[in-house]
Amino acid sequence: MKFWSRKWKSSTNPGKQRKYVYNAPMHVRRKLLAANLSEELRKKYSKRSFPVRKGDEVEIMRGEFKKKKGKINRISVKKTKIYIDGITRKKVDGS
Repeated sequence: MKFWSRKWKSSTNPGKQRKYVYNAPMHVRRKLLAANLSEELRKKYSKRSFPVRKGDEVEIMRGEFKKKKGKINRISVKKTKIYIDGITRKKVDGS
């Protein structure tokens, strides 16, 4: 297997983009877990987005939990998942 390369990021090929994300090392994956900032925070920090951290207050913008707010209680960089207090999905098998 070919090693991970920073040059894959500049590719327009969707397969190479997915390969970049799936094979990225942990220090790069952490930067992929970023969230957009509110208007007042954008003015304060002169940045549009920041990598999320445990304890950050976030608002969900898409999906069934749209417009719900919560605090981040856990981040899985390996799985690229963010866990938010009060946001849980019901198991598909009904248990």
